[in-house]
Order: sequence, then C-alpha cells, then structure tokens
Amino acid sequence: MPRLLIILLMLTLLPGLVWGADEPVEIEADRLEKAGKLIEATGNVVVKGRDLDLTCSYLLLDAESDDIWATGDCLLKDTQGEIRASHIHYNRRRKDAHVENGSILLYAEPLIISGSSITRYGNDLYLGSDLTYTPCLSETPAWSIKADRLQIPLEGYGQAENARFQVKDMPVAYVPYLLFPAKLKRQSGLLLPSIASSSDTGFSYGQPVYLTLGRSADITFTPTLLSRRGLLAAAEFRYVMDSKRQGSIYAEFLHDRMAGELLNEADERSAREENRWYVKASHLGPDLTWDINLVSNRDYFRDIGPFHTAEKQSAWIEQLQERTEDQISRLQYTATTGPVFWSLSGQWKQDLTEEDINNNLQELPRLDARLPQQSLPHTPFMYTARFGAVRLFSPDDGVPELNPNPFSASGALPRGTVKEALKDNAEFELSLPVSLAPYLTLRPRLQEIYRDTHLLKDEGFDSRFEAERWEVRGVSLNTSLYSPRFYQDWYHQIAPGVSWTAKTRHGGNYDLAEPDDFYPMLLSDDDWVKTHDIKLTLANYLRESGGKSMAELTLERSYSRITGEWAPFEATLRASPASWLSLEHTHTLGRRLDPISMLPVGSFATQKHHSSISLHSSRGDELYLSEEYDREDTQTTYGRTRIKLVKGFEVLAEARYDFNQRQFEFIRQGIVYSAQCWGVTLRYDVEPTWEDERKPENNRDRKNTIGLTVTLLGLGDMRTSHRMSD
Repeated sequence: MPRLLIILLMLTLLPGLVWGADEPVEIEADRLEKAGKLIEATGNVVVKGRDLDLTCSYLLLDAESDDIWATGDCLLKDTQGEIRASHIHYNRRRKDAHVENGSILLYAEPLIISGSSITRYGNDLYLGSDLTYTPCLSETPAWSIKADRLQIPLEGYGQAENARFQVKDMPVAYVPYLLFPAKLKRQSGLLLPSIASSSDTGFSYGQPVYLTLGRSADITFTPTLLSRRGLLAAAEFRYVMDSKRQGSIYAEFLHDRMAGELLNEADERSAREENRWYVKASHLGPDLTWDINLVSNRDYFRDIGPFHTAEKQSAWIEQLQERTEDQISRLQYTATTGPVFWSLSGQWKQDLTEEDINNNLQELPRLDARLPQQSLPHTPFMYTARFGAVRLFSPDDGVPELNPNPFSASGALPRGTVKEALKDNAEFELSLPVSLAPYLTLRPRLQEIYRDTHLLKDEGFDSRFEAERWEVRGVSLNTSLYSPRFYQDWYHQIAPGVSWTAKTRHGGNYDLAEPDDFYPMLLSDDDWVKTHDIKLTLANYLRESGGKSMAELTLERSYSRITGEWAPFEATLRASPASWLSLEHTHTLGRRLDPISMLPVGSFATQKHHSSISLHSSRGDELYLSEEYDREDTQTTYGRTRIKLVKGFEVLAEARYDFNQRQFEFIRQGIVYSAQCWGVTLRYDVEPTWEDERKPENNRDRKNTIGLTVTLLGLGDMRTSHRMSD
C-alpha cells in the first residue's frame, strides 16, 4: 500500500502527457486539469510537441480534434513560422490558425503579417482585416504596406484593398486595390518597374516581364523608355542544365535619338552611333565553356553603358574602367584523350581604343594539345610535348604585322596586308632532373621548337610562308636553407638558385641584328628574342610554424652573354604580418633597356616600381593605397576606402592622380546606409577637366554626377542620378 501511494504522488507531480491524433504533447502549467478529452491549463503554460512550441497564460486543448485555444501573451512556433497574439486558435492536425491582435512571421520569405484579425488555413491561405505587411523584422518597420483587407493564397495572387505604403508610421502612397503574386515557385508575370532620371538618358521607365520556361529556365524582357534616347529593348535568358552546367544570355538594343552628337568636342570620332547594342553570354561546364562580350562601338561604356542588372551593381571605378579597353569573347572545349590534354577554342577581340573595334586578328579556330611531363621508360629522363595550330583572320581591311623586326629589310608591312594567316607550333622537351633531397635539385634540359606562319592574301592563296626552328638549352640549380626555430616556432627559409638558358635559331646564331631573321609577328607571344643568359635568384621566406609565409623577399638579375650586359635588378617584397594587413612592393633598378636593340642605355637608376598597402577588417572596412612609377611615361597614385560607421552607415571614397599630367583622373565619394529591409546609397562622382597634350583626342570637359539609389527588400531598386557638365 505505501508503494502504491508513492507512485500516485509521483504521477501527480509529473507534467501532463496527452496523446492526440498525430504525436503526443507535453504540457506544463501552474494548474492542470483534465475532463475527458479536454485539458485545461492555467498560469505559465508551456506546450511542447513535434513541430510545436507554445507558451501562454491560459490553454484549452481538445485531444480528440487537436484544437488548441490559447490566451494571454501567446507565442506559438511551428515549422512555418512564429505567431504572437493575445488570442490564438490553432489546430495541430490541419495547421489552421486564427489570430487576434497579433502577428505572423513566415520563415520562408521572411515577412511579417500583423493586424487585429488574421486567419491561416493550413499553409496555403492567409486572410484578415486591418493588416500590415512588411519584410522588415525590426520592432518599428522601416517601411510597410497597410490594408483594410488582405488575402494571400500561397501559389496564387494576393489581393489588398485600400492599401497604403508607409515609411515608419507615416503613409506616403495610396492604392485602392493591389494585386500581387504570392507564390513560392517561380511564376510568369510582371515584375516591379525601374524608374530613374539622368541627364544622359532623361526620365526612364522600365517594365520587366518575367516568363518561366520550365523548372530550369526563364527569361526576362525589359522594355525601357528613355525620354532623351528612345526605347531600349533588353532581354535576359537563364538556364540550368544540371549541377555542373548553367549559363545566361543577355542582349539589349537602342535606336538612339542623339545619334551623331559628340561625346568629346575635341574628338570627331566620338559621335554617338545610330544603333547601339550589347550582348553578353556565359556558360559554365566541365568540358564546354564560353564567355561572350560584344558591343556596337568603341564609346559604348563611355556613354550611358549597359543596362544589365549585374553591370549596375556597386563596384570601384578602378575595376569598371577596365571595360573601356577591350572586349574579349571566347569559346573553348577541353578534353583528355589518354595522357594528352587538348582544347579547341575560338576568340574574338574588340579593341575599344581603336576606331574600328573589330579590325583585329581574330583566332577562329585554335587547337592546343599538351602532353604532361612523362617518364621515359627504362631511363631517368623526363619528357613533355606541346602542339598548337590557329587560324587568324581580320574581318575588315586587315592589320599590319605587329612588332616587325627592326633589322629586317622588309620592315613593317602596310596596313591591310594580313587578312588571313595559318600558324603552327610544336615543342618537345627532354630533361634529366636530379634531386639530392633536401639539399639541391639539378635540372638540365633540351628543348626543340618549330613554328611557321602561312600568310594568305585576299581571296586567293598567293601566299608567303615563313618557318623556323629554335633550340633551347638550359640547366638550373636550386636549393633551400632553413634557420633554427625562433619566436613562436617561426623560421627563415632561403632559396638561392642559378640557371643558364640559351635560345637560338637552329644552328646557334646569337646575332640579334641578323637581317635574315625576319618572322611575321602577328600575336603578342610571337616576339621571341635570342637569349644566352645566366639568371641569379635569391628568395627569402619568413614562415610561421605551419609553413605559411608571413613575408617574402625575392631578388633576381640576369646577365646576357650576347650583349655582355647585366639586366636591371628585379626585387619583390610581399608581407602579410596580420590578417588585416597586406603589403607589396616591386622594384626594377638598373639601366633602361632600349626597345629596339635591347641593350642597356642611360644611367643606373630606378626604372619602375609599384607599391601597395591594403588594410581590411572582417566586417568590411577597407583602405587601399597604391603608387605606380615607370620612368618612360607613368607616375600615378590610386586610393580607395570603405569605412563602416555606426548603425548601418558607411562611407566610401576613391581617386586616382596622374603626376605627369598633374591632374586627377577621377574622384568618387559617397555615403551608404543599409538596414535589414532597405538601403540608401548617395554618390558624387567627378571627372575633372582632362588635357592631354600628346593625345588631344582624349581631352574632356569636367563632369559631375550625383547618384541616389534606394533599395527596398521585396520591391526592387529605385534609382535617380543627375550629371552636370561644366
């Protein structure tokens, strides 16, 4: 009998355990009573079950129907989100919920729906009156939409009556009826428009139309009206073939009303084209890849630029200005056949510094095959080989030969000579690496190279054929020395090395001025120079206990037995003493090399150097400074900074100064505020007056641009900018 009383007493002290139609729940409360299938709990009620967590002041649970009535500071969490309210009626089986004077937070978006009366039917339909919708998770939302009545059927279209757009608690816009998509899956329809104003384009309005093309593809059409320029048509197609293959195609076209007007009054070639277009396409895959970038004219990026969304993302001007040099389109297929790795590719280049941007030698097609280093059977020798062939052609008048041999009697060919050419090259290398680990590695090598160029004229085959064989002999000796461990097990590694290389035409001719050595130089890597050099290198590394380099200093210099002269010293210093600090300096010290004879001339002095320092933090702060000097024609400094302030504010600035011209190339500054659901960027860009005595066509007037971008999460971007020219 005493044992039975003890068991009964323990049962009364344990939390209530109730079985429903699905899973049991645990109920804890100050007072707990059960009457048949009804459970009543009062005071500090806590209910826990699978996919359910509820706290409230009073609870009534029907174990048969799985209905829960809760009142008093209720907080309910399930797989869909969180419900906070004064009164909640919830069914565990159907996931229905009725909320009074509360809010529902959806995890998937995220978004918050709050109001005096909200009803959720399963996970598919939300109804209510006097509701507020916002994606802002702060206590006082930065912006919200308030409606007298709101109906949101998931995977359907939501409806709002008497909708007001609010900033904080202040209404700023009213819409009597609003229809919007409320679908978790991608659906075709109209996207939010983009509205902007600029002195270059005037008022602009773009209306995106989104179409789904199955589960793995979609397309967006965006006609944009530019009040000063005309109607710009743009479209972007995106696709995913599988986990390794995906890509996109973007194109835009504008029939420009301002055709013929000059971008630069001093350059008559800067007239705006009547039709401007831009194409960008990319594909990623394990074997086939392509990256297509084509523009209609050389001033495309100097004018209003592309309207591609990805191009509009915030970036440093230093990075954007690279787009003004050239556009390269490339397609490549790669494969491995046995031990041979080969690729078939094509390349199209548009040089945006030339008047005729397509008048370049294009590579269509190009074949490259490479045999990685292999061991010669039954010998200590190693060998490797490479073969390549390319067809070059110019779609217009042809191009001259690049960098013709100055000692050749032929000299430079007139423009239009090279319209088509075929080039082949083959290499074979045999080496005998000998390693006495860990002391030194000796590697003698012999390399045979063959190359030819077949120049084709116009439409016929009255051609000129040039072929030559080269021989490269060399040997290198490298070693490493290690210091004893010191501070925190750091150590110093010294890696001295010496190498000898002789590269000549077959037969051993070392004469740089040999008149018969003319060879058509159509590509940048055709400009081979005879060498008979000895190179000395000395590398120093300061490494931590795990082997990571904290600082490194390399010094190298070569001696040419052909000219009997030492080349300039090449020194490079890199250091990263802390995770927030990076330093780099390269220095060339010696006598300048004459570009024609390749002989050192002038006095012994600094020829060029480049220095940079970068400070950065994990939260996004950045300070970058660089300085570039070339004795011939360059002396500039560049700097940028981005500093995070308090409460979402950050400042940014960027500038580059040309010491030779004694003027700034550009200045950019701005302030950014970002929050959980919205952001504002205010920028002020300055392009000062530029006067270039050597190239007057590069002269420009001063231009100031003020830009304002407002981003609302879920409602797209609203942009405005204004350019003022002095």
